[in-house]
Amino acid sequence: KEEEAVRNRRKDQFFSTEFVMGNAGPLFPASWTADFEIARGNTAKKALVGQAVGGSLQSRPEYVAATHKFDDILKTSTPVFDMTCEDGMHFRIYRVGSLEIRTTQAHDGAELVGAAFSIRPTEIKVAAGSIKDGEALIKATEYVEHVYGAAKHVSHSYVVIETEEGNTIVTELLADGSAAWQENPAELEDRNSLAKVVRSKECAGTKVADVRGKFVVGAYECANQ
Repeated sequence: KEEEAVRNRRKDQFFSTEFVMGNAGPLFPASWTADFEIARGNTAKKALVGQAVGGSLQSRPEYVAATHKFDDILKTSTPVFDMTCEDGMHFRIYRVGSLEIRTTQAHDGAELVGAAFSIRPTEIKVAAGSIKDGEALIKATEYVEHVYGAAKHVSHSYVVIETEEGNTIVTELLADGSAAWQENPAELEDRNSLAKVVRSKECAGTKVADVRGKFVVGAYECANQ
């Protein structure tokens, strides 16, 4: 059926990096571009394919396979893009932290996640080598995240430590009882976007060496002082 074929082509493009807000293309109603620019006060700029404001989009299909991660986001967040086609199909884009989530919703249907992306900065600055013991800690933040695949409401906490040199350390107790210490982990922004802050404290007078030896206990102590 032609209508269904058009709908599927629209979904395919919308769920890819080829779709750009403000420049939807011929598959979508022409009003989408005009309406979007009016909503932005006629200052909308045509973004490059696969790019978001301040960075590029990296597809995260593993998040689409676990759409329950986004239940709270869809319930509490306002989409940055919300347009409707002539058949009543809604196309929405949400942005939370470093994540972009794209959904569709048929008339009288449920809202379904079809794509998820990480927004990566155009310039990524990652500290090389190990974090030095002499670096001063400036803040420790404890996060709690849902653990999926286990009991429905199982949660897990971890601590993010920031140093004066712009480095980050993640410490946590794993399910097997072992402790983990990660320096500048690549996926931290995405992880934080899906978690909630429990508490955050400044760590005046504390250095990396003070917590490295007893890192999990030390990190939680810093966050709870």
